[in-house]
Amino acid sequence: MLVSTLTDCMKCYSYIIVSVLSSKSFMQFFIYEDENVSLVAFSCLKNAIRIDKSAFYHVPESLSNILNEITFKITSTHEKTVARSGINTYLMLVSVYPHICLSPNKQNESFKKCLFKWKGKGFDGDIEKLVKVLDSFEQQQFCSNKMDFFATKIQSVYRGYICRKQIKKAHRSITLLKKTYLEKKKDQEQKKLDQRLEKEKIHYETLKKRQLFFDSRQKTLQAIEGIPAGTVDDFFYSLQNEAAKKIQAVWVGYKTRTILNSQVPHLIRTKAAILIQRTVRKWLEKIRRKKHDALTELLPSGLSDERKVELQCLIGNIRERFQVSNISDEDLKVIHEKSFNMLNAHVSNLKQIRRKDAHRRALLAHLQVQNQQFSLLPSLKDVNNVHVEQLSSRATPIIIAARQAHVDYMKSLNQPWWKKNTNVLNECGRPSILFENASVRTRDRIIKELLIKYNLNELLYAASKSLKKDKRFIEAKVVKKIYNK
Repeated sequence: MLVSTLTDCMKCYSYIIVSVLSSKSFMQFFIYEDENVSLVAFSCLKNAIRIDKSAFYHVPESLSNILNEITFKITSTHEKTVARSGINTYLMLVSVYPHICLSPNKQNESFKKCLFKWKGKGFDGDIEKLVKVLDSFEQQQFCSNKMDFFATKIQSVYRGYICRKQIKKAHRSITLLKKTYLEKKKDQEQKKLDQRLEKEKIHYETLKKRQLFFDSRQKTLQAIEGIPAGTVDDFFYSLQNEAAKKIQAVWVGYKTRTILNSQVPHLIRTKAAILIQRTVRKWLEKIRRKKHDALTELLPSGLSDERKVELQCLIGNIRERFQVSNISDEDLKVIHEKSFNMLNAHVSNLKQIRRKDAHRRALLAHLQVQNQQFSLLPSLKDVNNVHVEQLSSRATPIIIAARQAHVDYMKSLNQPWWKKNTNVLNECGRPSILFENASVRTRDRIIKELLIKYNLNELLYAASKSLKKDKRFIEAKVVKKIYNK
């Protein structure tokens, strides 16, 4: 009756379950050692868990205390009903809160031994189930501990390796740093020593120069003491002249160097201008020679003795045939000027004439070579790529002409049929009809002659009437008839 009443209250006021389970009054009630009170406490706890399974998630400390109290009651009681109810409650708590209830506990082994004393009391199934749960937890805990041990071992080995590596690297770095520091310090000391030695050297040279100056002065004074009194002024005058010459030489050298340094850009520009002028003169001389001088291969060969005799005979015959009558000096002067102008014109055109003659000879030689190659060619069925390569030309004018011929041929393919027939007539050796290039009368005459020649009487009458109306149509008709005939 009490249990059902408490259960109804918890169902109606489920929000107070957490407060009840965490209260000290409930723990005092749960600790009470009376059999009936213990059964009522177990029943209330199971009903509270059934109503609100998340209650102990808010108060895990109370769950730990309750589990300890349940374990104590199971191990210390002599009542079978209390032990059975406690084992059922423990199983229920373990099934609902496994991650909280199955915590590491050293008393699990003794707790399992105490459970075996209740064997044969009618609830062996619950005991075996609880023992299996505890064993599985221990096995899982052992595996987890083993994995933790291995992970800890691996981490310790790796951290040791990293630490040793860092120590080794740090030792090497410290050694290198120490070495670098010592070298730098040594260099600084050496630099300071060199500077000190350089200063001492300069100081020593200064002292030496000063000492030499004093010695020279002393020698000069000694030399003056040995000179007669009348020549002392001359001696000082010679010293002054030597000093003046040295000063002038130094000053002239300084002035000359200054002037030369200021004239360096001008000298560079002058040298560049000279070089450019020399190059331009060479280029102009080369052009002049190329323009005015005749090529060696174009110069005529010398006259032989037979040719000279022949020319002399020819000149003598001309003089005999055309004897000179009495000519005045003025006429003779005019004739000479005319001859001189003709000779000058001939000489001025001689180079061009000879070049053209050489070009003609080269073309003739080229034609002879091509003629010889054509004569040695095999028949069309025996032609191969070698013969095609021999006949092909790489000259730019020939390539351009061949390309233009190909373009013209491709254009001719797109011409009207009557123009194609005209081309066929030309190829067959028949009279060529150049209608586009002939005048109107010539075209009319050609058409009439063709009509009469090829017996095209049926077109003669039509041609005489409609020749002026549609000449192109008549031309096409004539060509077509001639071609068909």
